Parts: sequence; C-alpha cells; structure tokens
Amino acid sequence: TEPEPPTEPEPPTEPEPPTEPEPPTEPEPPTEPEPPTEPEPPTEPEPPTERPGIIVTGAEVASGGLPWVTVIDQASGEIRARFLAYEPRFRGGVRVAVGDVDRDGIEEIVTASGPGRLGEVRVFRQDGTELVAYRTFPFVRNFRGGIEIAIGDVTGDGFIDLVATAARGPGDVRVFAITPDAADPVANSPVRAFMAFPRHVLGGATVATADIGIFTDGALVDAGSRDGRMEIAVGSGPGMAPLVTIYDVSAAPIVVRRLRPLVPTLRGGLALAAGRYDDDAADDIIVSAGRRGGSRVEVWSGSPTAGLLARHHAFAELSRLQAAVFAAGIDDDGDGRIDSLLVAEGPGGLDRGLRRIGSGLGVAGGVTPLRGPVRVANSRP
Repeated sequence: TEPEPPTEPEPPTEPEPPTEPEPPTEPEPPTEPEPPTEPEPPTEPEPPTERPGIIVTGAEVASGGLPWVTVIDQASGEIRARFLAYEPRFRGGVRVAVGDVDRDGIEEIVTASGPGRLGEVRVFRQDGTELVAYRTFPFVRNFRGGIEIAIGDVTGDGFIDLVATAARGPGDVRVFAITPDAADPVANSPVRAFMAFPRHVLGGATVATADIGIFTDGALVDAGSRDGRMEIAVGSGPGMAPLVTIYDVSAAPIVVRRLRPLVPTLRGGLALAAGRYDDDAADDIIVSAGRRGGSRVEVWSGSPTAGLLARHHAFAELSRLQAAVFAAGIDDDGDGRIDSLLVAEGPGGLDRGLRRIGSGLGVAGGVTPLRGPVRVANSRP
C-alpha cells in the first residue's frame, strides 16, 4: 500500500486584530435636585356665619308670668327661640340687651333679673344655650331690687363692657370689663363706678350706652365724630322728674350733658336706648316714658347743638295711657341708621305686643303677636 501523502499543515491562523477599547463612558450629568415643594398656605378659618339682626323681648314684672325671653328675626318677624332666663318660680321680670359679648362675630343675649331675687346677669346664645361662665352679681349678694343693663365699649379698649345700674336706690352705676378667654369672663370688681343721683333718691335708674362725640376728661373735643368709646346715659327712675344725665367715663366719670325729656310733671320713670337717628355722626338718645306717661317716645339728638328730634304717642288710640313703654331703634335697610322704632308696653299694659313706628314717627306697622307686658332690645344699628 502506497503511503498516504503527508498532510499539508494548515496555514497559520491570522491573529484577530486587537479589539479597540471602547471609549470611556461619559458620566451622566448629575441629576439636578427638584426644587422644594412650596408649602400650601394655611387654610384660613371661615369667618362665622353672620346672622340677620335680632329683636329680643323679656317678660315684665307685671305680666305675672314665667321669666321668658323671646328671640325674633328682625327681617322676617319670625320667632327663632324662646327660653327661660331664670328659674320658673321667679316672676320679677327680665331686662334684656343684645351684643357680641364673646367676640365670636355673633350677637349674644344679655339678661338681668328684675326685683324679687338676687340681682344676677346671665348671657345666652341666640338658641337659648346659656354661657354659664358669664354669670355675675353686679351688686352685693343680698341685693334683690332688680338690675338695669346696657353693653358697649365704654373704656375705649375695643371690647364690650357690661354696664349695670340698681333699679332701687340713688342710681348706683357700675361698669365691668369682659374678657371672653378668662375662666371668669366678667370681672368681679367694676372698672368704673358712680352714683348718678343724690343719696335720698330711692327710685333707681335706667341706662344706655351711646357714642355722642370725642371727649377728654369731660371736655368735648369733637362733636362731629365718633371715637368708638361709648358714653353712659343714665335715666331717672320713679319718683323723680324726667332726667337723662350723660357721663364721659374715659377717666373719672364726668357729666357732659343733661336732657329734660317728656313732661316735667311726670314721676313714673323712663327707659333709654340709643342709636344713630339723624344725619350726623353722633348716636341719639331714645327716651320712653314710664307709667302714666301717655306712651310717649322721644328721640333726642346726641349732638350738644341740637335737641328734640321726634316725639310720638306709641299707643295713642288707647283710652287709658297708663302703661310704661319701652322702645328700640331698628335699622331696616342696613345703612347704620334708625329707620323705625319698635315699642312695647310694660307694666300696666295689655297684651299689645310690639308696635312698629316709622322714622317719621308715624305708625308704620302693626302689632307683633306677643303676650304680656315685655321689655325690648335689638341688634344695635
């Protein structure tokens, strides 16, 4: 066998060209940090819902009934709430005032007891819920002669104060600061106090607050402007000729004006309210006659250069005008001025309810169906 030819060697494998190194990876640019998220502005609390003005009545002593307080919608005339201000056995009457005492933007109802129980002031929400912390006894604990009240900023600190007068005696007037955030919101000691009449006077006094100008230590600085600080108007009680004395209490109480309303021979006392009636800036004084006063209601200018603005006999059609009357000024169109008066019969009256009288002091409305003699107050214009 012929030998196989020798196997030719395979040609050498050509080396693969060297792999070119990959270019270095460029580093990714650094991630820019996201801008910080701006915090959402804090949610502002919604302002309290404003409710329309209210009219409030308190049962009078002569009604012989329970100490009812009735809350009426000023716009519609509908009754919103009715509640007892004091214990059912008390029959001495309830005095009433209206104002935002706790600074929540909604007005409260302030009550004071008439004669026959310890003289006590209480505060209620419009639905009749009592703010118990506000209970206070403005006079000595054994005083049972009845209390008259008004509210307003009389010290000039921007906050409502309580003004109380004794319904018996020489017109003991006391002003109490109110601090809603305090455990005891009504101060126990008065920030102002004075006697309106001589010591021998026994008929007590009535009271209202009115901003009738700018005073400094009893001196009139500007009669054409209001500074938001109320003066105190004090009215004479039974047994005295009709008299209204107005005090500046920016410092020590000083008499800044005296009015001689109604008829000098009357001795039945009078009641007071206030609000802007005419075109000037000053509050005006509403004076209502007491018993045997012919149901007179007068409006006197708060300006020292003016006098009587209007007069009317609220229940002139009655054959016997024996009853005391009480009046409040109503702002019907929201311009801050009194457009009509609401008048109620007090002791000695019949179940005549409330009579509305137009700004010209001619009878403009009927009688709201409320029973018994009552006191009346309302949201201040």
